[in-house]
Amino acid sequence: MRRTLPAVLTAAFLTPLLVAAPGDAGQRSPVTFDDTRVFAEDNPPGDATTSLAECATAVTVDRRAKGLELRPRGVFIGIRDFQCGGGTGFVVRLTATFGEGGSSGTWSIVDSYGDLSGLSGSGTLVGEPIDGGIIDHYSGWVTMH
Repeated sequence: MRRTLPAVLTAAFLTPLLVAAPGDAGQRSPVTFDDTRVFAEDNPPGDATTSLAECATAVTVDRRAKGLELRPRGVFIGIRDFQCGGGTGFVVRLTATFGEGGSSGTWSIVDSYGDLSGLSGSGTLVGEPIDGGIIDHYSGWVTMH
């Protein structure tokens, strides 16, 4: 004897599931930003440019920074605040390995405020050494919730 599922269950399993996105899903967009950091005892603020309309330029400051020098490469973990002005900005956690030729790593947005409140995102970074510092070139994706 052959058994069959009731028609309702069969239809439910064969019909593709349509799941509505949450109301605050937001639009995912590519993003780039460049952060110039000067290495000095007093840890001066950096300057950044971004592809975000709400933050074309920013002053960047370390909230936390820890580097471990290993040979031939070191490890850097930091929390960097991109202050766009007018009470708007975002905070990035980054992890990178570094050496004489520069750095590479990953980043993610861990906080955002002002006009960028609700911003999330992540991606990769490549650091280009400059005299007395580094320019970190970030790329990835962001979503405004």
